[in-house]
Order: sequence, then structure tokens, then C-alpha cells
Amino acid sequence: MLRSVACRAISSLASRAAYAIRPAPGTVVAQAEPFPIDVVAGKTYSWCTCGHSNKQPLCDGIHKKFNEQLPEEHRRKSLKFVPAQAETLWLCGCKQTATPPYCDGSHVNIDPKFIPAGPWKPKPVEASPAAVSSSSSSSSSSNTASGSLARSSDAAATTPSSPA
Repeated sequence: MLRSVACRAISSLASRAAYAIRPAPGTVVAQAEPFPIDVVAGKTYSWCTCGHSNKQPLCDGIHKKFNEQLPEEHRRKSLKFVPAQAETLWLCGCKQTATPPYCDGSHVNIDPKFIPAGPWKPKPVEASPAAVSSSSSSSSSSNTASGSLARSSDAAATTPSSPA
């Protein structure tokens, strides 16, 4: 609750500024708003810092693929954190926060040409021919079944509204 109030206050101040933020090298904007996530006290979470993860706002390790193409100074890795108490946290979706992994309202100042259209959805997973034949013989599977926080119109009604 405290974080969402802080995000709203910072966002209202920041919205008066010109669009000045461009994504850091090696990152993309997953979405221009925070992701609400219910956390368990004492559990270790890995926040995605690159924006490419299909498990936003959490890391799925895809940064390793992108790191191969980047110079050393722009390579990304996940940010691990352990919450002290069970609560709903608002984790940054734009990956430009000054208070990682928490939203600080930076998304309101991102140059609009870097903001993806629509709500965040997992990217299609490229499958090898062997994987396609084995998955077609099994029952349906989904790349969001592993805890992804993708939003849909159905989920939006039960998801708390964003603070910004």
C-alpha cells in the first residue's frame, strides 16, 4: 500500500516533466506501468532487469541470450530480493526505476516511441521441430502456466488498478 501511494505521488510530479527517458542499453520497456505482485515473506524473487522475460516482472533467464550480443558494460542480470513480509508490491515494468525493483514513476517520462502498445503479454516461444511434435501429442500447454503475470481483459477486473 505504501509503495503504491509513493508511486502515485512521484508519478504526478514526474508527469509535468518532458519525455526524457530512453531505455538503457540492453533493456526494453515491458510495460509503461508497474506490475502488482503478491509476495511471500522470506522467499527469494528475481526481478527482470532487461524487459525481455516472458514471466514479467520476474526473470526467466532470457537476458543470457541477449547478453551475448551486448558489450560487457551493458549486460544485464536479474536482481534478487527477499521481502520481509507478505504483501502486494508494485514492481517496475519499464525497467528504468531508480529504486529497483520497485516502481518510482519513471514510466511517465519514457519517450513514447519506446512504450509497447497495449498491456503486457508473453512473447511467443520459439519451438524446435522436436518440441512441436511432442507438444502436439500431449494435452494443451501454455507458456503462462508457470506463474506469468500477463494481463487479460478477464484478469483486469480482479487485478488492483495501477497506481499511475
